[in-house]
Amino acid sequence: MEKHNDLTSYFSEQHQQNGTKLLIFIDSFSELLINNISKPVIFDKLINLICTIGQSDGIKVVFTMRSNMWNRFFDRIRNMPLVVEKWFPGLCFDIRDQSNIPPLALEEIETILSKIDPEKAQHLTKDLKLKLKYPFFIQWYYLLKDEFPNFEPTSDLLFFEIVDRFIAEKIHHTSYATEKTIFCRKLTVLMQGHKSVPKLLLIEDLAHFKNAYRELLADGILMEEKQEEDGIIAEYVRFVHPHVSEYFIFLERYHAAGKKVNQRFFKDINMLYSGNSTRFQLMQWAAKIIITKGNFEELELLISQSLNDYEKKALIHFIAESLKYLKSRGLLPPQLQQQELHEMICSHLAPLDFVDSRYLDTVCALRGFSSSNKQSFFYLLVLSVYDCLSINKCRLAKRLKEIEMLQFNETVFSLSPIKLLQNISQLISGRLSTNPELSWQIEQFKQVKLSIEPNSEKLPSDLEMLVFVLMIIRENIQNPKGVSSMIDAMISYFPQILVSNSPFSAYFLAIMDLSFNRSNQAVNERLSSKIKIKIKQIKRQHYSTKFSESIYKLSKAYQNQRSGNIEHAINFAERCLEIFSRNQLRLIEVGVYELLSELYGAIGNTEKKNDYLYQKFKCLNQQEAAPVLIGK
Repeated sequence: MEKHNDLTSYFSEQHQQNGTKLLIFIDSFSELLINNISKPVIFDKLINLICTIGQSDGIKVVFTMRSNMWNRFFDRIRNMPLVVEKWFPGLCFDIRDQSNIPPLALEEIETILSKIDPEKAQHLTKDLKLKLKYPFFIQWYYLLKDEFPNFEPTSDLLFFEIVDRFIAEKIHHTSYATEKTIFCRKLTVLMQGHKSVPKLLLIEDLAHFKNAYRELLADGILMEEKQEEDGIIAEYVRFVHPHVSEYFIFLERYHAAGKKVNQRFFKDINMLYSGNSTRFQLMQWAAKIIITKGNFEELELLISQSLNDYEKKALIHFIAESLKYLKSRGLLPPQLQQQELHEMICSHLAPLDFVDSRYLDTVCALRGFSSSNKQSFFYLLVLSVYDCLSINKCRLAKRLKEIEMLQFNETVFSLSPIKLLQNISQLISGRLSTNPELSWQIEQFKQVKLSIEPNSEKLPSDLEMLVFVLMIIRENIQNPKGVSSMIDAMISYFPQILVSNSPFSAYFLAIMDLSFNRSNQAVNERLSSKIKIKIKQIKRQHYSTKFSESIYKLSKAYQNQRSGNIEHAINFAERCLEIFSRNQLRLIEVGVYELLSELYGAIGNTEKKNDYLYQKFKCLNQQEAAPVLIGK
């Protein structure tokens, strides 16, 4: 290249000869364009550069601006045809957001996360990954993981923590922090359910918060946009990210309620955001603030709010992981480390909901901040029940060691839950299991010989419920015919279980119906009809779990098999198989394979019959199950 070459001509020639281009990337405008003096100077230089390049195809200029800055620049070039015609908007230009950057696709997000944290990225839920579709959030995720490598939430907590840190960095820890917060709160009041506010409504506030407003635009918190109404161009102001606006909506409602999460707070958000997803987001922000303050009463009030089943489970999951996260950082308030907190949360947590992925994650999180051996024992026992149902020998052995380390030796139904678990572990592993004392104790239970005073008003405790389920699992492996005796004994000890609307009653009735329909005994149609009515009643009142409903569907498959309705039975069984397989409930899954093999054999479909038998053996072999299970 000659010293005094004209660069435009030089690269135009290179493009014509070799097809090459000079690419010029210009970034970091937000650091320069912070006042009305530098802005026109920079804009003029950009326009001069574009004009100098002219019609050359050998040079391409790429520069990055925030949407708000692009609007200002485009206003300057709008009436310059020679400049505008050189502009390539990009394949993904969105005129509403004035942006040509598309959100990241799921595959792109997974690629980035795998480079940040290869081992743990795969455990993030799909919903959480999709919330990281903006590069903005990816950056804060990386910083958070760098500071807390063991932070592995499966709820929305990660996302809320990212937004919280972004707001702290861009607003609370900057100059004009108070003015910025007041202005953002005022903006949410004027929005009134809309996404943007006419700039005219903010004229008075802009005069008072001029510098704060300019920085909010420069830092990507707010943006200005133009909309055409009846031929007139009107300017609007909105938050760049809706999740940031939800934070300030919460802040405004929180201050309006006297900085308390009380009945007034809930009345306001229920009235203003009923049927809107924003309402649930505000409840999650409320949970975060309550836990930071350590207010037990407000937390109890929050969990007691009227929510649908999905929201209730998601909120408890979010709360549990928030508590665990604060404890891991040594910031959990003392008033939230009491036994009463666990009892309160568990009273709202549907038991044994193993077909809801959040259930196990919630129990693990609760275990993570438990300071009581009794409570830790209960959580580990819940997880152990799932390990038994999933035939996961290694995880069950590990869980048993954790339980034994607690040295919590409470007996339930006159037997040791630890010994019962050890016995099931041996059965699943195929090791010789001889425990005459345990067998005798279980027989005493079945024959109603335990010194338990029958109480028509009493329901089994959470611990009794878990031990009963473990006994059912053991009996189903070792002596399936004894399951009905176990159920009869439970009714003798706790007759209230048949009339209660509790979640465990729904589970118990589903097991009871399944036991009747699987056995070769004559089914009491009247009793079966009563069970059906009661289960429907519990479901209407939203007390049943998806797990108990799935068990009841399986019962209907056996019932239809008995009555000769093979097509209906296959339909029920295949729906159950999909649920139990997806949730890795292998012990039940292999039973459904066996049932489907029988059903297809009954209609002469040998190919399907053999396929399901193969699937059964494949499943058990993958789990390295004991011969006693393979033979069933």
